[in-house]
Amino acid sequence: VNAIDLPAQTGQDFVLIGPFSSFPADFRTCPAIGPRVYSASRRQPKAKKPLINLRYGLSSLGRQSVFHRNLGGIQAKMASSGLSLSQIANGELPCHRVELGATTPLRLDSGVDFGPFTIAYQTYGTLNADKSNAILICHALTGDQFVADPHPVTGKPGWWDLMVGPGKVIDTDSYYVICTNVLGGCMGTTGPSSIDPKTGAPYGLNFPVFTIADMVRAQNMLIDRMGIDQLFCVIGGSMGGMQVLEWASRFGERVFAAVPIAAAPRHSAQNIAFHEVGRQAIMADPEWCKG
Repeated sequence: VNAIDLPAQTGQDFVLIGPFSSFPADFRTCPAIGPRVYSASRRQPKAKKPLINLRYGLSSLGRQSVFHRNLGGIQAKMASSGLSLSQIANGELPCHRVELGATTPLRLDSGVDFGPFTIAYQTYGTLNADKSNAILICHALTGDQFVADPHPVTGKPGWWDLMVGPGKVIDTDSYYVICTNVLGGCMGTTGPSSIDPKTGAPYGLNFPVFTIADMVRAQNMLIDRMGIDQLFCVIGGSMGGMQVLEWASRFGERVFAAVPIAAAPRHSAQNIAFHEVGRQAIMADPEWCKG
């Protein structure tokens, strides 16, 4: 499909980034981002239909990359679920939640002693008597703890239900599977949209800077709370794979097997640059609201 024809076919908004020489003259410049980012929409969205075109996904069409997101459907599903973003962030989801760091805060790589904080997680299967059959699944940047059951907000199947379940590769008839929402994940785990107990308002940009290692240390605190000495396996892809590498290097004695998928121990300069483009696009969204 020719990316140039997509807006005419779908009526959605798109933002295209290069090659700029191929853009037709009737593309609108997006002033919030700058002269080198263009919106390919040829028709205006209906006023009552929420359309936010600079959030989350980055998909590739030939040699062109397109940031796009029509949040109308997601917002409708959130409305039908009866949950607001604040309710989601602060624990009104059907999953396990545990408060950690109340007596011994989590020391972040930034030097901040953070706590108390909440970790939200899902489990599948049964933990055996000697607690030796636990598998920790680490999710990617756009994932969450709902790895193998319908998502309570979107209604979509679990993001890895192809792999996790009775008789599947990660067999819940044999293993006890744990998947946490990472620190900062805002799907029940404390993050920027959670309420800061010091101010009574969402953390927003006041949420402390945290790292992959901080995510893993928080998970380790949860595993301690669950009384599990050693995980049979830690597995995950992309950012989840980075967490797996951190588990293997930092808490190797607690991991029998580590399965990092499509991950690396560090980002290249190009990768860092692409993420900066993504951050700038998100912050240019009129509904960014300073985080």
